[in-house]
Amino acid sequence: MERYRQTLMLAVGSQIRYRIAALLEAHWLEFVGSAKPFIRPVVFETVRKIIACRTPALGCYLYTCPQCQRIEVVPHSCRSRFCPTCGKHATDRWAAALALPHSHGLSRDG
Repeated sequence: MERYRQTLMLAVGSQIRYRIAALLEAHWLEFVGSAKPFIRPVVFETVRKIIACRTPALGCYLYTCPQCQRIEVVPHSCRSRFCPTCGKHATDRWAAALALPHSHGLSRDG
């Protein structure tokens, strides 16, 4: 059970975070078994992408250091806007491209 929990969690500093891809991988088939008629095909494709994101399933780049010949394997991302990792990067790029000054305001009417 402890090994199972380790695959679902990512230790970041003193916090423990759950990986959405690992949770989907662990429980998606069970969910599909009870809700398949209500799940649209695009959802199946999106979940498949999220589970495969940054794994060898989507392929990878191989980089070799010219000095020490060390090989670095960099897996491809899914590039789905719904993926917590890829969507965050896309949102950050979009927000940086806007680069508009803004402020938040609250009003109390009534």
